[in-house]
Amino acid sequence: EMCEEAGVEIVACTHTCLPYGQKFTNPKTSKEYLIFNSGSAGMSNFSNATSGLITRITPESSPSYLPNSFGGRAVYSSNVGGVRVEGFEVVFDDGKWRDEFLMQWPEGTAAYDSYWGRITGGVEYWDVGQAARE
Repeated sequence: EMCEEAGVEIVACTHTCLPYGQKFTNPKTSKEYLIFNSGSAGMSNFSNATSGLITRITPESSPSYLPNSFGGRAVYSSNVGGVRVEGFEVVFDDGKWRDEFLMQWPEGTAAYDSYWGRITGGVEYWDVGQAARE
């Protein structure tokens, strides 16, 4: 009902820690809505993963890849109203990222304590199946 009141079919937000994509159907009207959150573009989003994630919004007819430096793929997606929304993988040099991170935030800093486990091993309790919901 909130989407109908706001006059939107898709809500896309970014960088609120964990990725999430879900299609909702209003049981009264049968109208479909999507809510997607990208999680983090620069840190792992899933257990045993090292890639980031962005939310890609595109016409449903567009190919599910980006021909550029992201080097990733759609990890999960859903369609509504002729539009596809994807949780799209961002591949980066994990070793270089770790080195850069440690130069800025060495062991013992608050950032290290908060993020190093996620950078090195992903989010151990979160997988694609939990993020991609229909």
